[in-house]
Amino acid sequence: MLVAQPTPDAAHWRPHCTQLVPHPLFPHGAKHFLHPCEHLRPGVDVIIPGLPFPLRAPQSQTNSGDPTGRAVWRGASVMAARILKHEGRSRSGVAIELGCGAAAIPATCAAFCGFETYATDVPSMVSASSKALEAHLANPGFAGSVRAVSLSWGRANAQAFARVHGRADLVIASECLYALKATDLSVAAATMEALASTIAELLSTNGVCLVLYNPRSDVEAYFWDALPRFNLRRRADSLTSSGIALDDLGFAPRRVDGLKLYAVERADAAPPSPIFRPILVSLPTMAAEDVLD
Repeated sequence: MLVAQPTPDAAHWRPHCTQLVPHPLFPHGAKHFLHPCEHLRPGVDVIIPGLPFPLRAPQSQTNSGDPTGRAVWRGASVMAARILKHEGRSRSGVAIELGCGAAAIPATCAAFCGFETYATDVPSMVSASSKALEAHLANPGFAGSVRAVSLSWGRANAQAFARVHGRADLVIASECLYALKATDLSVAAATMEALASTIAELLSTNGVCLVLYNPRSDVEAYFWDALPRFNLRRRADSLTSSGIALDDLGFAPRRVDGLKLYAVERADAAPPSPIFRPILVSLPTMAAEDVLD
């Protein structure tokens, strides 16, 4: 099992310091997190534009096990703001967040908008997610519901999940796509295929999956190449290399710099309804003839 190890300079090690306790898969440590400080605080107030209260999010760093789900990643708040501003206006039904981590911030915002939401992660993370959600839901104004449920990626697991909870109108994949240049290609390919197959099994016919991540290597392109094998495609508005714009969410440029957002849908999804706009015609103004003359 992969575990994080303290650096040899143990005299300078301190709890919650991601700079000195590198994770084997994520060696850049706190640079990927929302709060890159020397001592990663065990709890932070995350402010999401459009949400009338902050979310008290737990964070923890450990030198055993996998701590990556126990920190607030920068993309989580950006995804949450996107859901509040856009998805909450035009959609409803079931929402499923993949890899929600301990804080489950995007799932919480989906519930605030009115979705019946499931915040999913590996079984070992469910207890921490449930505790955070209790704190989030203590705030007023929620139009929907949210609860933490275990879900490990893969076609069989996703099928079983969908049979119990139904397919999703909105699937949330924030910072789920991650591969460094040093990542073993066979491991990366297996992980990305598991992610794609999970999305395919969870999406309803006309549902959408929002994929937000910070590109780190060309290895991640394998995920996009794999979509057709799972009857998935990128939605028309996110076919460009820059993806969907993030500059209207109320964040400073540095908070969204480098992040990419794409919308994924089923390949057999119905095309969007055409938008009809009135045609304005300007006629020349001429003096009318007096028919009595």
